[in-house]
Amino acid sequence: MLLLGNGLNLAFMKQASSWKKLVQAGGSGVPDDIVIPLSLEVVLRTKDRAKDLMKEQSRALYGNVDSEELSSALNALLLAGFDEILTTNYGYELESAALGVPEISNYRLKKIVRSTTGRVDSRFLLHTYNEVESDGVTNRIWHVHGEAKKPASMVIDHYQYGSLLNRFVNFYRWRGNDYRTYKDYTEIPKESWLDAFIMGDVYILGQGLDFAEMDLWWLIDRKKMEKNTRGRIFFYEPKSDREYDGKIELLKLYGVQTNALGFELPEKPTHRAPKEKKAKYEAAKNEVFRAFYRAAIADIVSRVQGTTKS
Repeated sequence: MLLLGNGLNLAFMKQASSWKKLVQAGGSGVPDDIVIPLSLEVVLRTKDRAKDLMKEQSRALYGNVDSEELSSALNALLLAGFDEILTTNYGYELESAALGVPEISNYRLKKIVRSTTGRVDSRFLLHTYNEVESDGVTNRIWHVHGEAKKPASMVIDHYQYGSLLNRFVNFYRWRGNDYRTYKDYTEIPKESWLDAFIMGDVYILGQGLDFAEMDLWWLIDRKKMEKNTRGRIFFYEPKSDREYDGKIELLKLYGVQTNALGFELPEKPTHRAPKEKKAKYEAAKNEVFRAFYRAAIADIVSRVQGTTKS
C-alpha cells in the first residue's frame, strides 16, 4: 500500500499550500520561528478555533491538478498496482488525476463511488474510502486524516490527533486476536485501512512524518511489534542537511527502510538570513525534490510491480 503526503503537490504545483501556511494565513501574532509541534501550533495560531478554521477553508482545500507534471506523477502511482492508497491530504488530487479533470467539484464528488467496509465512521473515516478507476485500474483511496468535504473529519490539532490515536488503539485491541490466529493474512477480511497497514508492505512518499503526527509514528511502532507481520515499510525522502537526522534514526530503530536514492537537500539558511538567500534556498530545495520524486516513483513502481508479478 501507498501512504502519500503533500510533498508532490508542494513540488509540482505553484499554488499548493502547506499545513503551516494554512494556519499562518489568519495572522495571530505567533512568530514564524516558534518551536512547538504543529498540532499545538495550530491551537495557538487559531486561538483554539481549529474546527472553525477547517469549516471556513474546507472548499478551498479541495485541491486541483493544474500541473501536467503532478498529473503524470499521480497517474503513475495510480497505475502501479497498489491494493490500497492512503493519503494524509484533505484534498482530492488523487481522485482528480484518476478522473482526468483538473479540479474536483461537489458535482464530481457525487459521482465517485464511496464505500465502507461494513462500518460507518463519519468522523474518522477508518472504514470509508473513495473508489476511482484510471485506465482500467481501480484504486481505493483512503483519506486517513479526513477529507475536505467533511470538515468534522479533518484532523489538524492536538486533541483531534489524540482522539484519532485512541480509535487506533481500540481497533487493534479488537483485531489483535485475528492477527495472531491466522497464518495467512490474505484470509483476514479487511475491516479498515489499518488492517492493510499491518498486513502488507507500506511505501511512504511525500509525507514528512512530522512528530506532531503521533498517530503515524504509533502505527509504525505497532507494525514493528506485530510478530506475524510480513510487510515492510519503505520511507522515501532526500537526505537532510543535518549532520544527525533524528527522524531517520528513529525510523531505522522501528525497522523502516529509508531511501534517499542519492539525493541530498541544500543547507538551510538561518532564520535571520536575507530574503534573497532564503528564496535561492527554496528554489534549490524544490529542484531537488522534483528530481527526487521522479526517481522515487520509478523505484516504487518497479518494486510494487515486481512483487505483483512474482
